[in-house]
Amino acid sequence: MISVVIPLFNKSAAIGRAVASVRAQTVTGWELVVVDDGSTDDSAEQVAAIADPRIRLVRQSNAGVSAARNRGIAETSGEVIAFLDGDDWWEDGHLAEFERLTARFPDAAMYSTAFAMDDGGRRKVVSLAGHSEDSLRMVEDYFSKAAQTEPPVNSSCVALRRRCIEAIGGFPEGIHAGEDLITWARLVCLGGLAYSPRVTSSYRPPPLGENERLAFIARRIPQKSDYVGAELALLARRHPAHNRAIHQYLAQWHRMRTTLFLELGLRLPTWSELARAVGRDRLRIRDAATLVLSCLPVALSRTVLNRIRRRSQGQ
Repeated sequence: MISVVIPLFNKSAAIGRAVASVRAQTVTGWELVVVDDGSTDDSAEQVAAIADPRIRLVRQSNAGVSAARNRGIAETSGEVIAFLDGDDWWEDGHLAEFERLTARFPDAAMYSTAFAMDDGGRRKVVSLAGHSEDSLRMVEDYFSKAAQTEPPVNSSCVALRRRCIEAIGGFPEGIHAGEDLITWARLVCLGGLAYSPRVTSSYRPPPLGENERLAFIARRIPQKSDYVGAELALLARRHPAHNRAIHQYLAQWHRMRTTLFLELGLRLPTWSELARAVGRDRLRIRDAATLVLSCLPVALSRTVLNRIRRRSQGQ
């Protein structure tokens, strides 16, 4: 049996679709635990109204997405645990793909499929290139891929071995952003990533409207104490075989923080994070562009960034 965990916080408009996509799976031997993390809308009530004995709603005071995922892990019983966010959804063969992966690679720590970024019907497929749709494989160059492209996995297209997520202490709690990235990194170092290039999940990217975008960023303001960066540096020291690639990935993390600080109009943190990125990797064209943008008026730099983001997502 595959366990499924959905962390839920105020997803009234989307949670019905997410749960329906689990119920539509061709694999029927699953359990679903939805952890309501203190929602103030009717999200939890929608789940409670679904008459399916395989679905269980657990409620807790708001503690953050990592705490919700960890609670879900504790409430489930399967050896393989798949995750789905409340505003994302799966194709009906998603869990079947995990059955293929776990049968082929029983010792892997983490499993993932390709996914589509879907925003209002506009779709962009994110996949590790160079392999046919039926080519299951262990990913040997995860950190290099993650440093160069869109992150190859997200929290709605992965499944984890229970013994492995427990071995690393679950998802780190108390941080605003990057809790998933450091979890994937730890698992890759522990037991590797088994991957299917089939697109079986859809991820809704953060909003692109300027006001919505700023509200989203305000909830994920980079913390001064960079927990994720420090833990990635520690992984690099502990795993010499991945050292160079993790440093490239760490540079990408600093670039992500750079962009958030830039959009918030915080110049000094922007320059500090940019220096860390270049120090870990090398000066790239995007770094030079970021430096130029950071010297523009805040409103103008936000407008330019938003246009770049829309273009990258094919809009």
